[in-house]
Amino acid sequence: MEYKNNDAMIAALVEYIELQGEEDALAPLIPFAQHYFSVEAFDALEHRLIADLYGAVLSHWNAVLSYKQQTESVNIYNPSIEEDGWQSTHTVIEIVIRDMPFILQSITMEINRHGFANQLLLNSLYWIKRDAEGVLLAISLTEQPDYQCECVVHIEIERIADASILQSLSDDLHKILGDIAAVTDDWQACLQVMQSAIVDLSTENTPELTESRAFLEWLQQNHFVFLGYREYQVIEQADEFGFSVVEQSGLGILRDSLASIPDNNFLAMTDDAYIALNNNQPLMITK
Repeated sequence: MEYKNNDAMIAALVEYIELQGEEDALAPLIPFAQHYFSVEAFDALEHRLIADLYGAVLSHWNAVLSYKQQTESVNIYNPSIEEDGWQSTHTVIEIVIRDMPFILQSITMEINRHGFANQLLLNSLYWIKRDAEGVLLAISLTEQPDYQCECVVHIEIERIADASILQSLSDDLHKILGDIAAVTDDWQACLQVMQSAIVDLSTENTPELTESRAFLEWLQQNHFVFLGYREYQVIEQADEFGFSVVEQSGLGILRDSLASIPDNNFLAMTDDAYIALNNNQPLMITK
């Protein structure tokens, strides 16, 4: 089926939704669907059956309804008429997550890392109010008090028949989105740690520390993406020097729950590394 433009496609979809019955239950689906299909994606959608457009948006709507705040919802599947009521020649990835920076870039990079490319990408933001159990109470297309902005991402990639590959991609997307949440939640804490370091350097107002302090102040002024922070101690064990993680000091992607600590909590270093660290310089940049 072809549509003249995006407005005509949306109008046909709304009419199709209204014909499904259960008017009260489907009423919120209409504004959701109108916002779901962007004008930018019309060229990729104009030949699709209206039943397939409906099936795609209904599936994602159900994911939004069952979404639990502070987590990420990832569903990867190959839709079929028999199992899902709609079909696609692609593998479909449906994601629901609270809106945060770097979501689309990170998702796309992870998909590419697995050797796949986006054939279609739909990204919509909704302001949603939920109760304490996560049940959806209201939805808006504009910011509202006490509403959370949630990101709804529909991606289609080349069809994957191997269930193990689907599971691997799902696991890795969950991990990446979990990392984004940790970085976002700990952003201010990382800035506070940086500020503490700047204050510590300021207590010794010597010319040798001026450059290091100025550099940290520059980083703090939105010139650096703080992905993680963790404290280490240099200790001696069995006649070797090495690093030991200070437990519960990690932030962002270096939280203890994300970056596991070795059982013996000791990473040996070379003599050259120990000599390089054992000096009065407060700042060292490595890669």
